[in-house]
Amino acid sequence: MPVLDSVLGKTLPFNIHWQLVKQTPHLTLSKQQAETFWEQGHLSIPEFIDPAEVDEIERIFRHLFDVRAGWKEGHFYDMAGSEQNGDFKLPQMLHLTKYAPELLRTSFWANADALARQLLGPTAHFSFDHGINKPVRPDSQTPWHQDQAFHRAGSRIENITVWLPLQEVSPDNGCLKFIPGSHLTGMLQHRNYQNDQRIEGLEAIDVDNDEAVFAPLPKGGVSIHHSRTLHAAGPNLSRGPRKVYSLVFAVEMDEVVVPVDYDWNSHKPTARLQRQQAFDSKLTSRVQRSIKKVLSTTLHSVVG
Repeated sequence: MPVLDSVLGKTLPFNIHWQLVKQTPHLTLSKQQAETFWEQGHLSIPEFIDPAEVDEIERIFRHLFDVRAGWKEGHFYDMAGSEQNGDFKLPQMLHLTKYAPELLRTSFWANADALARQLLGPTAHFSFDHGINKPVRPDSQTPWHQDQAFHRAGSRIENITVWLPLQEVSPDNGCLKFIPGSHLTGMLQHRNYQNDQRIEGLEAIDVDNDEAVFAPLPKGGVSIHHSRTLHAAGPNLSRGPRKVYSLVFAVEMDEVVVPVDYDWNSHKPTARLQRQQAFDSKLTSRVQRSIKKVLSTTLHSVVG
């Protein structure tokens, strides 16, 4: 299947590929669960997929992180550090299905897609996926932030994140914690984590920690949160890495959600961005050279 999925992923548009391989979802939110999500801005579901499937996702996840898939494209990076000396505080990877499209065949994907459409409506669509491999270290915390803080001017998007830990999570290894109802009170001021513009991560300023609630989960459970919900995670103080695979689904609103660029996104000379720009520049050059070669060959054949 991985070989077939790789071929499909490289030859078909995502939506067609997804429709060909998607499984039948076996989960529906109750009315009370949906209401809780919209009141609190987050929701935990202890039994979302079979723990055996978590093990299969973890195997794929571990391989992708071991080989640092997506490094040159800027898809693999340190979310909480500057990547100096190769010391990663919070390794993160974007677009895992680009490198392991077999993930699309999981019940996790099918259930998450169905859940997103139930919460956001029939126009909800997949936005991106990402993984976090939190190492055992006292400074591996994820700071308080709102996901919308990363969005750019003109965005009409609101999204939800379906957060799947690949093992049991508790405060000891960095389960999520939330400020209930914070998705209804607007955006807080943010800054680059530790006030360092070389770091990708953002941190919200003046968060009232007294209102925080923890969201521990068993293996196979998920947490869902809105893009304006304040959330964070403590450091991983357990005996092994805390791994999380997440899917983000979006819906386009009638009104602009982010009217102007946030100040904290105006200048970010991060190592990840530099790699991404270098890769994109090389890709553009290759495409331009290919077009030039085709035009030259065509012109030569026309004029003899």
